[in-house]
Amino acid sequence: MKYKIWVTERVKFVHEMVIEVSDNRDVEGILDNAEKGRNLSDVKCLLKEQDCNIISVTVDGSGDVEIEIEDMEEIK
Repeated sequence: MKYKIWVTERVKFVHEMVIEVSDNRDVEGILDNAEKGRNLSDVKCLLKEQDCNIISVTVDGSGDVEIEIEDMEEIK
């Protein structure tokens, strides 16, 4: 028997950034906006657009992986 399966791979990276923000800025608001990024590069751009100084970035290369086979369909 043949089956078509759908495999979902979720990779979780935890990057570390040190940022500097002016005292009078709403840091939580800035971070809420930065969370709208789709990837690390987007987050950095969104932070810079909000006048954040990015001091350092440590990129996580390990990537915790979660695999799930969500569905299957028999193929005749």
